[in-house]
Amino acid sequence: MPAVTSPDGFQTTVVRMPAPGVAGDFAGANIKANIISGAGAFVAPAAGTLIGAMAYGDPTAGIGSNYYRPNSFQGFVHREGQAIITPFLGYAGQSIPGGMEVTLMNLGEFWGLFSAGATVTQKVYADPLYGTLSSNTTGNSVKVTGGAGTVSGTTLTLTTAPTSGTYAVNQIIVMAGLPAGTYATAVTGSAIGDTITLANLDGATIPAIGTATSITAYGVQETPFTVLQNVPAPASFTASLATPASGAAFGVLTVTAVASGILTQGQWINATGLPSTANVEILQQLTGTAGGDGTYLTTNTYYTIASTSTFQAVTGQVGKISSIVTAAN
Repeated sequence: MPAVTSPDGFQTTVVRMPAPGVAGDFAGANIKANIISGAGAFVAPAAGTLIGAMAYGDPTAGIGSNYYRPNSFQGFVHREGQAIITPFLGYAGQSIPGGMEVTLMNLGEFWGLFSAGATVTQKVYADPLYGTLSSNTTGNSVKVTGGAGTVSGTTLTLTTAPTSGTYAVNQIIVMAGLPAGTYATAVTGSAIGDTITLANLDGATIPAIGTATSITAYGVQETPFTVLQNVPAPASFTASLATPASGAAFGVLTVTAVASGILTQGQWINATGLPSTANVEILQQLTGTAGGDGTYLTTNTYYTIASTSTFQAVTGQVGKISSIVTAAN
């Protein structure tokens, strides 16, 4: 669902069906447990830790980060009112500032945010950079091993190709000498002589590594959690949006091609040129193929978007996850 507040925080619309929970909330009354770490044992790194996402508690460094850290405890960051609003005149936040305590939950049922949708009974996966959630069948964690390289500036040059997997943008790169949170922003390939451009999520300097050093790279990682309910994937389509000539207090969305997903009542639509605060909702389909090409009545009365525009339609994107309930074999 798009924002329902203006940039200054004032409410601009009334949601007819509020979200059942906020990412990070408890979603059930079953047993809950956190990783035993002691008071202040895990704190957020310099860039902060996102609530409602997966994180990794490193007992050696004392850091609880959303980005992947080897030899760490994996857990979910429960929403406990611990976020601090740091931007000037900010009105909401889901981030724990650097240096503040982080508690990681490894048992329980929670509300998680799935921006690309999720399928019930599938395993929950964590993005290696930000801990954000996705779903897939079990056994699809990404790990690249066997490679080696040297680092100059922000460029890692491969001296040995990996023996398992291939390098890709947004993988966490682990090498002796590199600071935690270093990741790939660009990749030319996975063969000898190819390069990986590096950056660091906490803003740490990338040091030079002149001697060929082994590389391990991490993509999405499977978690102990299972998806408990379907979360509809966004629909992507080509359409135009206009106000009827009669000046009625509605808009008409004319869909000419659907690339993925289906359109349905209650979805909120987004497109280039359509502000997130516009809060344009599909009310009903008027003509055409059910959920596909045709015309739809919307709440819009102010914006006209050309027919060549690519739109996205989304419903609520929070869904229940559990480390207790799993699919039957």
